[in-house]
Amino acid sequence: MMKKNILYLSVIMLILSQVAARAADSYGDYPTYDEMFAEIYKLEKENPDWVEIGEYGQSVQDRPLVYVHIMKPGGENLPEAMIAANIHGNEWIGNRLAIAVAHRLVENRESDPWIASLLDKMQFYVLPCLNPDGYYKTWERRNDIDADWKESRKNAHGVDINRNFPLPGARTVNISMAGSDDPDSERYTGPHPYSEPESAAIRDFVAAHNIFASIDIHSNWGTFFPPKCNGSACEKRFKKMMKAASDKQPHSKYPTVAQWQVDSFSGEMEDELFYSYGVMAVCWEVFPMKFAAEQKKRLKHSFWGGNPENIAYWVENDRDAVLAALEAALNITGGKPVPEKYRKVKLH
Repeated sequence: MMKKNILYLSVIMLILSQVAARAADSYGDYPTYDEMFAEIYKLEKENPDWVEIGEYGQSVQDRPLVYVHIMKPGGENLPEAMIAANIHGNEWIGNRLAIAVAHRLVENRESDPWIASLLDKMQFYVLPCLNPDGYYKTWERRNDIDADWKESRKNAHGVDINRNFPLPGARTVNISMAGSDDPDSERYTGPHPYSEPESAAIRDFVAAHNIFASIDIHSNWGTFFPPKCNGSACEKRFKKMMKAASDKQPHSKYPTVAQWQVDSFSGEMEDELFYSYGVMAVCWEVFPMKFAAEQKKRLKHSFWGGNPENIAYWVENDRDAVLAALEAALNITGGKPVPEKYRKVKLH
């Protein structure tokens, strides 16, 4: 009888350990907050001549806002490109894609002539987690299938950081996606532009550099969104930039959505970066919604409504496309911010 009891207890312990393992692994291959940052610092440790990690600010809850600077030795005067991600705390695929781009640049700099040519022409700043408090909050709610998606999306003040930038001009279309002054909204703009330390830190970072192009990675629309342009010439430049990206996508080619006459300012980062700093900035939505809906239904948790289970597939689809878009922007701009005379606000 004693042996049966011991065997029974052993089976129970095994089941409990497996349940605990599944709970800890409830986001599949996505890393914890600490694992994600350990990966970033490992990249610097293993490539000290090519990679520099720095902090450009702190979040509401005093977590570091980190950049990864990738530059060939002696490349200080090369044009500066930026890849940013995870401004919404629960959009972890953006973080995975941004860090994958960093790995691609560093690890293939000698083996791939195209990567070598990019590093000969520009330097890169990767900001892989613009909202670390939201990332951490998403992890805390990993075992709650009823977790409120919109709350993990925002920062620790409950503000959608990507609606907290100033409007370059008047909002011409009153739609919910454009931001809300309701604190309960998932797109709450905050009390005023740059009220949040995360958005203010992005502003200060860009102001301190000479960024000519930026990709801000989101999920889950499978679409490229340039800023609201001020005319057809502006739209043509962005469409040319994004055609280079879609041409490089092996699995799913995203459309570019741009129609300046009917678009509206919304407090998003790409509008502010373009009009205030001349950055060819694009909102890049990974993972088309049609795939996300099926996956969420199957895996239940709201996390899976915005993050693909097969990370590698979507990284492969978008990683080189990000670099192709930046290369096209370099060719379009000569590696310099768009002159102010070409970015005057025009609403219609």
